[in-house]
Amino acid sequence: MQSKSLISALVFLMIPFIGMGQWYNSSVINRPGGLNWQELKTDHFRIIFPEGADSIAYISAAILESQYAKASALTGGTLKNFPVILRDYNDLSNGFVTSSNFRSEVDIAALKGKSMNPQTGNWLETVLPHELIHAAHFNVQQPLNEKKVSFSNAISLFSPDLARSIHGFPPVGIHEGLAVYHESKAITPMGGRGNYTHFTNRFNANFGSSDRWNMGQTLIPSDYSRPLGRHYISGYQFVDWLQEEYGEDISRKAIRYHYHNFFLGYGFALRQKTGKWPWELYEAYEKANRQKEHERLAKIQGETTDKSTILDFHFKGEEAHSPKWINHEELLFYTSFYNGRLGFYRMDLKDEQPSLLIETFSVNDFNYEIENHSKLYFSSYKRDPLYPSTFKTDLFTYDFNTAKRERLTYDSRIYAPTTNGQVLLGIKIEGGNAEIVQVDEKSGESSIIKQFGESTPKALRFNPKNPEQLAVVLQKRGVQALWITTLQTMEQDLEKEPDVAFSKGSIFDPEWHPDGTKVLFTMDAQPAMNIFEYDLISGEILQLTSSAYNAMEASYSPDGSKIAYVLQVDDERKIALLDRDHFFNKPVNKESLWSGQELSKALNRPLLGYDSLDSIKTISPTPYKSNINWLTPRSVFPVVEEKGGTYQYGAAVSSIDALSSQAYTLQLTGIQDRLWYDFTYTNKMFYPGFECI
Repeated sequence: MQSKSLISALVFLMIPFIGMGQWYNSSVINRPGGLNWQELKTDHFRIIFPEGADSIAYISAAILESQYAKASALTGGTLKNFPVILRDYNDLSNGFVTSSNFRSEVDIAALKGKSMNPQTGNWLETVLPHELIHAAHFNVQQPLNEKKVSFSNAISLFSPDLARSIHGFPPVGIHEGLAVYHESKAITPMGGRGNYTHFTNRFNANFGSSDRWNMGQTLIPSDYSRPLGRHYISGYQFVDWLQEEYGEDISRKAIRYHYHNFFLGYGFALRQKTGKWPWELYEAYEKANRQKEHERLAKIQGETTDKSTILDFHFKGEEAHSPKWINHEELLFYTSFYNGRLGFYRMDLKDEQPSLLIETFSVNDFNYEIENHSKLYFSSYKRDPLYPSTFKTDLFTYDFNTAKRERLTYDSRIYAPTTNGQVLLGIKIEGGNAEIVQVDEKSGESSIIKQFGESTPKALRFNPKNPEQLAVVLQKRGVQALWITTLQTMEQDLEKEPDVAFSKGSIFDPEWHPDGTKVLFTMDAQPAMNIFEYDLISGEILQLTSSAYNAMEASYSPDGSKIAYVLQVDDERKIALLDRDHFFNKPVNKESLWSGQELSKALNRPLLGYDSLDSIKTISPTPYKSNINWLTPRSVFPVVEEKGGTYQYGAAVSSIDALSSQAYTLQLTGIQDRLWYDFTYTNKMFYPGFECI
């Protein structure tokens, strides 16, 4: 009886190990063929990238190496030969770290939309330091150097990936909050989402609502309620307060304690390192936030929200974007709801009831254009039919009169369309950078108008009264500003200093006044994101809205008498209307604008990690090969099985290559004086791959 109980206990303890049997085999994935993967090895990283992306690989290595010491100090983790896979076949910019086949993967496509703070720098400077924190956090395990041996140490000796997964037990908001904390404190002044009102005011709007997030909602992802990135937003706020209150080493101490005592939970780890239980910490945290928010709101004068007409639909959970006027009485906007489909909606302002016009997955910069009140140009993502989580951008049109939808391009990677009736322009992703291209509507072919090195175009708009003139929003070295140019002079103008640039904010969403003499834009700066108007004739810039939270993505009515815009209201983003008579109309202080040497210095800010870039460039890339080294077991674990009333004992080994293209599991057991084996090999180096058992 005692032996059976002992065996049962051992089986229970080994459940995580037994589950490892098919872990790697089920993680094997298909990738597009013909990429001829290369790799670049540095002191701490193994950069794996498609052939032809050498410059991106060198820059990535420089960024990662420059940030490594800071990430290690913040988390307590160390890395050696850590795989970082750069992908250039997906237009949805993303990055992740996984403990299963421990690695990071990053899409190098230029970032679209407002999700990240432009002042951080380019997409690689934004995403790589963030993911580096996750990697270092997962790898807080040094069993040979630990004075105290724990169960976690023992696991790491036989299966490091399983031991790393222990770090995934704390709430996701702890992980993401710490990574956002790093990007906000350690990259550049005013960089990171913690210094970005588009991000922080989603938290502030909820904090001031009647349905404030509790501690569980602060740290746990939301699957159904706005915003879906709640754990990034509120997780950062909590971690930022924790670091400020208890010192820069508090997260590192809690992470290490939790790793060795994971069965007690992360809350207990915080209790041991702060002396307070989680609910006591949260109470103090909320008190500090109340004071902080009181001070922020005190800076806001002449709020225009009460003077705006906020459109309230019968749908719930509004996430509205870019309202534009079809005519004096109708609006078009892109949105999603809890109980409504994703796409473009048309609304008559008389009844304020939206109707779905086009169901589509829009590119998240939400740059689309209505030509002559009758034709819509927009861009959408299209899922790749063969490769999972892979999307490409293309251009489409919709005729309001005939209700005909037409696809203009196929796998073109073009988005953000604008037209003057004769010329159609867009932004095209190419090798991690972007280009302004002209698109032939009949053939779908594109030709390059302007190529960029360290700059990335974000939005383009033709002047409705001057077909040759354009407003262009461009990001260069953390400066996201407004240029006024023409088709003929674009090549030269976009190399010069911008017409409008703010020292403490970024510009988005350019839209022309119907008379062609003014440009609306959104500017992000403390204490809130707001809408501004630039008069090209006088050079004057006026702040039109004064929002407690965020106002953005505005457009003029056909006669210019009012604007439609997006307003942050609690956890939703709603459409609002504001008459010109109620504009805030506060002139912008010229001291808040960048010019002269300060602007030139900002536009030429060195790349993150530039000090080490020259030395890294002395390393020659080599072709990636799944050589015999990948067969070395990554996991060794015991196996206990019961067959026919007899227990079968043995061990299993498993491994996977860095690109997750092939994996194996070999299980050896003994029963009735005989040796048995079970072998599974999975290969997806080509589509659809195969599996041998």
